[in-house]
Amino acid sequence: MTSQAEPQTTIMLPEDFSVLDLIPSEDDDKVDETVRRTERLAIALVIGMAIWLIVAPMVYVTLRHAI
Repeated sequence: MTSQAEPQTTIMLPEDFSVLDLIPSEDDDKVDETVRRTERLAIALVIGMAIWLIVAPMVYVTLRHAI
């Protein structure tokens, strides 16, 4: 009877990988700047969406009652 080796299963935990690993760059400062710009853009987008969710119904009601 021969025993077969069990296959190795590697579970990737969140600490083991990062989205930054997907960015091909040899300069860490360039990667950091890219991440900062992306984060600022995402924050601006969320703020813009929040403002639009407040303003859009007011515009709709104003136009609806004005006509």
